[in-house]
Amino acid sequence: MPGLTMKSDLNRAQKQGANPKSRLGIIILFLITVGLATFSLSKVVLSRNANLDNNGNWLSTKTLLENGVNGTYSFVDGTQSIAGQQLNLGAWCGFQEVIYRDRLAVGDLSFDFMLEPNAYISVIFNKTADGFAGMRFSVNPHFPNMFFTADADMRFLTREPFDLPDLRIDEWNTCRLSFVPGGFEAELAGKPIYKKAISIPEKQLVGFRGCMNSSFLDNVLIRSKNPIEGTFKPTTQVYESFGRANRSSRKNRLWTLASVLLFNLILVVVVALLKRDVRAALLRVSTLNISLAVVGVVLFIFIDSVQARRYPNPGVNVAVAMREESFKNEMRAAQVKAILDSYPEKAASTFRVLFLGTSQTWGAGAMRLEESIVKVVERGLNRETSTEKRFECVNGGLSGLVAESLYFIFRDSWIHLEPDLIVVNLSNNDVDHESFGVHLDMLVKLAKEKEIPIILIAEPNTIEQEGDFLPTNHRIMRDVAQRNAVPLVEMHDYMLTQSDVGFLWWDHVHLSSLGQRLFSEYLLDNLYSHGLVGEPPRERHQPPQDAAGQTL
Repeated sequence: MPGLTMKSDLNRAQKQGANPKSRLGIIILFLITVGLATFSLSKVVLSRNANLDNNGNWLSTKTLLENGVNGTYSFVDGTQSIAGQQLNLGAWCGFQEVIYRDRLAVGDLSFDFMLEPNAYISVIFNKTADGFAGMRFSVNPHFPNMFFTADADMRFLTREPFDLPDLRIDEWNTCRLSFVPGGFEAELAGKPIYKKAISIPEKQLVGFRGCMNSSFLDNVLIRSKNPIEGTFKPTTQVYESFGRANRSSRKNRLWTLASVLLFNLILVVVVALLKRDVRAALLRVSTLNISLAVVGVVLFIFIDSVQARRYPNPGVNVAVAMREESFKNEMRAAQVKAILDSYPEKAASTFRVLFLGTSQTWGAGAMRLEESIVKVVERGLNRETSTEKRFECVNGGLSGLVAESLYFIFRDSWIHLEPDLIVVNLSNNDVDHESFGVHLDMLVKLAKEKEIPIILIAEPNTIEQEGDFLPTNHRIMRDVAQRNAVPLVEMHDYMLTQSDVGFLWWDHVHLSSLGQRLFSEYLLDNLYSHGLVGEPPRERHQPPQDAAGQTL
């Protein structure tokens, strides 16, 4: 075994005496063990600091959202996203999108990707302020393989499906895009799969977008093309393997080397003073270095294979969980008060709409605050409705709450806002079905007692979300609506019909700006059709169409 051989070498060297060759051999042996310990421990340090933030090459689109969503910064600074030295676009709530930090003169883009069952991945290119193009590779029946173009709001302008019989599930696939004058050509596993004549800018942004399930990315190779000769430059412009090398690697390695050298120097001096023999001190410290190297290897394997993939468990530390819950309660109390303070006594010319819900209602996922559901509805009502009143929409979306909490907040505080209409968007957070039904019923009855019109919304999730939990809550909402004779908007069913008109979600429940606009438009339709606001305009909006005039 290597360890026993190294120890026997140390023992043999110790018996050889103090001749010059022996001393040189001991010094060389000492330096080798220092190098082994440094290399091993630096791998541990680098593995603990391996994340997209330290990688520094990719921008996560979620960090640009004005109305943030869960997992945004954990994806960037957590180890889970590149555990195993591969980028997982399904980590931290999924639907992750990364864009390479610089505009590049791309001649050739190749990458490896692996899809879980029902997963898909999109490669994005030609990205500008006006929109982008891309190709989607999918094993999800709801989202076919296709080439697409999209506008700045991520709505598809064109969609051209293609077949991929060689696409493999849970195995690595290699794709290559070659950008040529007037368009591009795509290959999968070395076989042509698609070509398209489109305008290619001299420099462009490229990136990748995932879905709810895990889609892995590795070995991204971007080469630039010589514009004169039409050949690839001899050097690689970008190669990304999501390995341990990152912008802090050199600093971490130097820090580890300095620490090991200082540790060795102190030990050698201490042992030499105690034993009055430098040679013996070097040998003893060398043996310790071997042990450090072995420990480092074991730690690296554990961190890389186990710890880096783990998500934090807030239930482990009860004190931390209690502090977090206390902070949330304080924030919610502040938000409740802020809403009361922001809306003074209602003017006679104002029609006030109170929205009750959680983070989806608040607008989590909107690129800008003005693109959130409540803001879009308010603008639509004031722009389109035939009435002399001014509409004022109050955003009562509070992240993490359930029907019970919202009922008491409305009863004790927000009822004093004197709303003319209440819009309730719930389902996703209420894990206790019985409590959900009871308190939703109490909320509706209180509104009717106060003679305030109320409309319920079956909170939507992405079509990729499976299970009976959400359908159960939607059935409860239907029962409550029917029992109390109030309207219900089947928003979940509607959003399912819109699943592939663009990129609608940032996770299973939080909508993109496009998704929030679709939600708002459908809600406005229902507010008009149920006679809850003034007369609607004759034609409000048209469904999205592609370049050929076909409805998407």
